[in-house]
Amino acid sequence: MINTIKSLSFRALNNLGGCLVFFIALLTYILTLEPTTSFWDCGEYIATAHKIQVGHPPGAPLFIIIANFFSNLTFGNTANVAWMINFMSALCSALTITFLFWIITLLSRKILNTEKPENKMSFFSKFSILFSGLIGSLIYTFSDSFWFSAVEGEVYAMSSLFTAVVFWSILKWESEYEKVDANRWLVFIAFLIGLSVGVHMLNLLAIPAITSIYLYKKWKSINLSNIFKFFVINAIGVAILGLIFYIIVPQTVNLFGKTELYFVNSLGLSFNSGTIAFLIFLTIIISSGLIYSHRKKLVNLNSIILSFLFFLIGYSSFFVLIIRSNANTPIDENNPEDAVSLLAYLNREQYGSHPLLHGYSFNSSDSTLVNGKPVFVQGYELKNTEGGFTWKDKNEKLVHKEDFSTKEKAEIKKKELIHSAKNKSISFEIKDKYIISDARKDWKTIYKKNDESFFPRMWSNSSLHINGRMNDGYLGWSGKKKNDDKIPTFLENLSFFWNYQFKHMYLRYFMWNFSGKQNDSQGHGNKFDGNWITGINIIDNHILGLGPIKNLPKHLKENAGHNKYFLLPFLLGLFGLVFHFTQRKKDFWAIFLLFFFTGIAIVIQLNQTPYQPRERDYAYVGSFFAYAIWTGIGTLGVLQLIKQEIFHLKNIVIAVCVFLLGIPTIMAYQNWDDHDRSSRYTARDFAKNYLASCKPNAILFTMGDNDTFPLWYVQEVEGYRTDVRVVNLSLLNTDWYIDQMKKDAYNGKAVPFSLEKDLYKQGTRDVAYYYPYSTLIQDKITINSLENQIKNTQKENVQQTLEIRNYLNNLSLMISKNHRNKALSSIGPMLGIKNEKSEDIFFLDSINVDEKIFNLSDFNKWIKNDEKFTKINVTENKAHVYFPMSKLKLPVNKKNILDKNIVRDLDLNLVEDSLVIDFKKNQVRGLDKKSLLILDLLEQNDWERPIYFAITIGDPNQNPEPFLFLNDYLQLDGMVYQLIPIKNTNNESGRIDSDILYNNLMTKFKWGGIDMSNDIYIDETNARMIRNFKNIFNRLTSQLIDEGKLEKAESVIDKSLNTIKNELVPIEIYDLPLLENYFDLIIEKNINQLQSVEQESIKNEYKNLMSLINLLITRYNLELEYYNLFSEKDLTKNWIIQNKIQLAAQSLSALYLLNKDIPIIDKNNSLKINTTRIIEKNFKKTIELIENAHSKKNKNEAQNLFSILTIYVEIANTNNDSKLNEKITELERISNLINRQNTKKTNPISSKNQVCFCIEQFLNNQLTESCNIYLNDFFSNLKSEQDLMEVSSSCPETFELFIQQQMDAARETENL
Repeated sequence: MINTIKSLSFRALNNLGGCLVFFIALLTYILTLEPTTSFWDCGEYIATAHKIQVGHPPGAPLFIIIANFFSNLTFGNTANVAWMINFMSALCSALTITFLFWIITLLSRKILNTEKPENKMSFFSKFSILFSGLIGSLIYTFSDSFWFSAVEGEVYAMSSLFTAVVFWSILKWESEYEKVDANRWLVFIAFLIGLSVGVHMLNLLAIPAITSIYLYKKWKSINLSNIFKFFVINAIGVAILGLIFYIIVPQTVNLFGKTELYFVNSLGLSFNSGTIAFLIFLTIIISSGLIYSHRKKLVNLNSIILSFLFFLIGYSSFFVLIIRSNANTPIDENNPEDAVSLLAYLNREQYGSHPLLHGYSFNSSDSTLVNGKPVFVQGYELKNTEGGFTWKDKNEKLVHKEDFSTKEKAEIKKKELIHSAKNKSISFEIKDKYIISDARKDWKTIYKKNDESFFPRMWSNSSLHINGRMNDGYLGWSGKKKNDDKIPTFLENLSFFWNYQFKHMYLRYFMWNFSGKQNDSQGHGNKFDGNWITGINIIDNHILGLGPIKNLPKHLKENAGHNKYFLLPFLLGLFGLVFHFTQRKKDFWAIFLLFFFTGIAIVIQLNQTPYQPRERDYAYVGSFFAYAIWTGIGTLGVLQLIKQEIFHLKNIVIAVCVFLLGIPTIMAYQNWDDHDRSSRYTARDFAKNYLASCKPNAILFTMGDNDTFPLWYVQEVEGYRTDVRVVNLSLLNTDWYIDQMKKDAYNGKAVPFSLEKDLYKQGTRDVAYYYPYSTLIQDKITINSLENQIKNTQKENVQQTLEIRNYLNNLSLMISKNHRNKALSSIGPMLGIKNEKSEDIFFLDSINVDEKIFNLSDFNKWIKNDEKFTKINVTENKAHVYFPMSKLKLPVNKKNILDKNIVRDLDLNLVEDSLVIDFKKNQVRGLDKKSLLILDLLEQNDWERPIYFAITIGDPNQNPEPFLFLNDYLQLDGMVYQLIPIKNTNNESGRIDSDILYNNLMTKFKWGGIDMSNDIYIDETNARMIRNFKNIFNRLTSQLIDEGKLEKAESVIDKSLNTIKNELVPIEIYDLPLLENYFDLIIEKNINQLQSVEQESIKNEYKNLMSLINLLITRYNLELEYYNLFSEKDLTKNWIIQNKIQLAAQSLSALYLLNKDIPIIDKNNSLKINTTRIIEKNFKKTIELIENAHSKKNKNEAQNLFSILTIYVEIANTNNDSKLNEKITELERISNLINRQNTKKTNPISSKNQVCFCIEQFLNNQLTESCNIYLNDFFSNLKSEQDLMEVSSSCPETFELFIQQQMDAARETENL
């Protein structure tokens, strides 16, 4: 066998090695492949690929085409479509591993100088090269981020393949440089780069590395200094990247668009004529260049033109988007039907922009508004071709031509004009034309120089991004002391870049892949979530400061994402980096450029804010790919070190090889459980549960990726419940999405929006401002009064007159006096008051009452009205619609709600006559386009179709805005809230019809495999979704117990426990309602037998309950003990750790209170003894910490620790601790100690005033660290609403403003 291997050529062995790693990777990825769709973008990609539809910008047309081919291999079995597309990712990933193997072997041959045929290789050299390729490629095979993308239908696996093939190709070109046809590799690379743009732009970032290899080879004989050559080569590489990224890719489409506009609008030709003309022109230019360069034998010019041509051929995959968009597919995001709209699609304009190297900061305010470039869409022009016949357009201007959004509207206008002209001889023509949809008046903000800075990393003005939730926003990460008007300095920006954008959002991910990972919880900078680890206690605890790893609680230690590689891959790669630099500096630099531009350069470009919606490690896999090359070269370096000295000691060589082979083996072992999705169907089944919760022909509103894209998948691919129209609220703010919702799709009827396109097109009714009619009335009275005052004082007091005129001018700029009068005249009839009374002061008084409620139909008519009196000038050049109504009522069509089964007959007596929407009560400042459309829908629907909101939109009581402030009229029917005309009388989110919810939850819902197996990997996203089910189970159980339906309640509890197993989703204190329901159920079932505890059945039920309580007690015993092992500094100053201790202690207190009420004889006292031991130990420790903090005059730290001490005493009291009196005495002593200082002060600050004082600091953006800690502690320990009201009474206005800001921040978090 060995002799046979030795006899093979290196090329044959290299190919065999490539095949070996390919099959290892492919087998790994197939065994762990997700069998269906997953969360985030996968559902969208699979749905769009299955029928070649248009996904989100900037699109991935090549991915869609190839994925469509794989989906067709299922031969009509739609249940396997997702698996096939996921398999495509696995195949691409396995091929990437193969090319990585060949890249490492190519580079290794160069290091050993064996790349040329005449340089014969020894067996050891062959082995070293191939073994290096094996180790490096397997390390990348089992790396965290790459493996994650390899088993799902996303673009990153295919994008990685393009990066690998492109880099391998440039190495092949280099090895064949002296051959006549070597340049074919360059043309091939250009073609691949063009194709890769149709997958993801990431592949372009390999260009500087490719350029470096190319130019160093081409300029080998040029006599230039190494330093000069180095800078020139790198500058050219960056310039080529910029040329392709910023000019060729976008400007090619831009030229198509500009030519199209010119040919249609200026030359009067039909749509697409300009696109065809420019394509012909481009073909002629390229053909001429090829012919010319061929005749003149200009080889380099010919290669450049060929490369450009093949780049364009690859890039032409984007024509698929235009073709499919014109087919009006059900998913047609942004509707890029022509070259004009395609540019905005490619530029991702809907996502906005941010500064990069110079620009504004989050607190920049010195700015002006300027107009942006207008948005053009396809429309039609009606033009009079004879004589001077004119007419008035919608702006009351005389015109001889007019633009229309549809040909039908142009035809109607033409008929009207011909009829009005009577005997006049006139002629009209209707032509294709790109008309302006959005003029973008006052669209762009330009900041003045004093409000801009270099390298602005902190740019978002979102309060969540600025302050964060736990001092982990811009201010926390950068060290900026307060949020004031002072623009962040360069050092503060640099600090944020280093601490957050580089260390947290790149280095952390890098070390996940080459050192280890703490867990799979999304990290925002604290010590407990998503950090990188080594698995070595001295490093993790004392250097990284993550706390001891030996005593981790079970649920943390057994977290599937808790992976330890002991720094071995990192150290091997680091050695390879150094070894490569010493052996082949030019090759090292090429790898470094690949590493830098696919990693750190992306960090700079993205300029990410805190609190990203998800972890972003998948974006940097190209950088990890480059480092994996160095792990392979590091393997070569290790083998070369032992070659000379101990090669004769074969056992040592074998041992070293086994050790090196153990590195990817450890990674495979550690990573398998959190990458194995082979039995997980959760995303698909949970999506079906949303739809199963809905009645036929329903309209279902969703909000984010995870409650929309899986629904698209099950409807588009599996054809499940296509009668339900899914409406994404985020997309409903766009005109193209509204257009699509107004069309039928499969079995789903069109959403009954009545607004015409001209009323909701981009730039129109993007927002409607709330300007109450009471203000209109007051302004009218004020204007009249001031005008009279001017008449009386203009000669006596010129300065006062001037000030009054300026004030009146400002009022008139918003809404003119004439328009105010027209507005009030329009409001009168809505309230049943005749128009002629609109000038009467008594009329004004009669309607100037806050409680006036307007019909929803009147509101919608106002919104649709295009007259100027319905507009308000918020900026100088742009008017917006406003609405003067404070309250609306939606009438209830009682016939429809019964006929359409909206409400059951037995609930008819609960039905309201109308639903009230109160804008003033909810402090509404305006409504966005989606809200206006939903209000229109509510009127047009007239209770014909059931309307639902996904529960993942948020809590309707905490954030009612997405629910149009109808949170009092919702019913929880499963994974959805149904809008019903019955007012919810409890404080919960949505009332419950137990029959409907029971039927949905117990008979219709599917569970994605979690009810069948304990070996399914549940990541954080799935765990969040499952917690929704826990809440539904608990709420249904409570309702059934209240209704006396005890058998059903028991079956629901059994279903909950048997479906959502502790092994998959560990039970936690937030499951306390489940335990309380279980306890209540037992009591209700045995209400007459409580004294007969000897009954076996009762004892068994209590034992089952006790086992659950004991599970939680065990967990929080371990947590309390673990968190108290942190350093004194952490325990004293880190309030996140203090909160963890507090939560553990509070949980134990609540659990023992429940445990105390359970009448069971043989309770497990060992847990209580253990709790007592832990409390006793940490009670003394906490006292020492408080005394130490007090001695250092750290009042807030002492107060925080004292609150923990209080909970310890509560637990001791509940458990009848024998040392309870001693603890109470100590508690009183400590209380007197830390509060003694207050009694000596001449101006004491009470608890009430302290809260008000700190809140004022917060509102003034001057929050000190001590006040930050104080407020967190205060709200954490708040026991009742009465306590809150008592404290707020000291500063009611300040407190109200503070609460409003917190609600705004919560809304921003939900929207994010």
